[in-house]
Amino acid sequence: MNKSYAKPPRAFSQYTLKDRLHYIAEKTGLSPFDIQEALEAPAQTPDLAEALIEASLGYFSLPLGLVKSLIMNGKVYCIPLVIEETSVVAALNKMASWAERSGRLTAHVNGNQKDQTIIGQIQIATLKDPEAFKQHVENSIQEWINLANTGPAATLFKRGGGVTDIKLRLLPRQKDAGIMGVLHVHLNPCEAMGANQVTQVCEFLKPRIEAKTNESVALCILSNLTDQKLTTATLVLENIDPELGYKIEEASHFASCDPYRAATHNKGIMNGIDALVIATGNDWRAVEAGLHSYGATKDKASSYIPLATWEMKGADLVGTFTGPIAIGTVGG
Repeated sequence: MNKSYAKPPRAFSQYTLKDRLHYIAEKTGLSPFDIQEALEAPAQTPDLAEALIEASLGYFSLPLGLVKSLIMNGKVYCIPLVIEETSVVAALNKMASWAERSGRLTAHVNGNQKDQTIIGQIQIATLKDPEAFKQHVENSIQEWINLANTGPAATLFKRGGGVTDIKLRLLPRQKDAGIMGVLHVHLNPCEAMGANQVTQVCEFLKPRIEAKTNESVALCILSNLTDQKLTTATLVLENIDPELGYKIEEASHFASCDPYRAATHNKGIMNGIDALVIATGNDWRAVEAGLHSYGATKDKASSYIPLATWEMKGADLVGTFTGPIAIGTVGG
């Protein structure tokens, strides 16, 4: 790598392809040739497509772009984005540059790491004896947690994760007068997304729950509403033009008042989130489902709310996003 390479003094969208490859090489330590070769590699083999889906015909490609420099929590990141919509990558690069010049971006996952869990659901469709079931569950929770953490969650448990809690919900059935029992298995997946792990734990516990409670389990499945693992990001843009700032604040207020506007407001947020989730090989449908479910259930007084809000605070414009995001940085 030529250490003397200098970035062209212009917007990243105006870089030539050669300049972009050199920039990525500078940040990663790879050679421009290796990067270009990887990007130009032929499509994956038909055999792999057959292993991934049924009745495959081939592959469908989407453009891969980059936010060249995003400063978050004081660290600089290059952000890969896969998206077909024009202007999104350019807008994100512009915003990143704006924040670097006159703002600050911070993000964190709320709560203690132990409490940052995903949820697996074990459903008993109709309880024969809800009170007896509740008593059996309360007496057995710690036993089931220990069994799971020495069984299918043992590897996670050794890394500081694993099953942290099991909670009972009793739900009135809508189509008859019965009561449905749902056990929420809370699992800390560490750096994994955790969907397979929590489903395996639920299947593992199923026969043990049936034996202890004399009830029949109907369904074991993860929930994509991971509201125990909320991410909050805050962007402060300093000394913004007041007229622009109040227009953005008013647009945000519009989304807070009207679910029709909130849907489009949140779609704009998903332009960036989906593009990154796809680029990193994560499940964008799961992230979408969780975020939109959170928007529909967080505020009981509203049918659907915006996931991010903007408001003027003195001379600064402050944007805040909060939502459940369960993705993996290790694993499949």
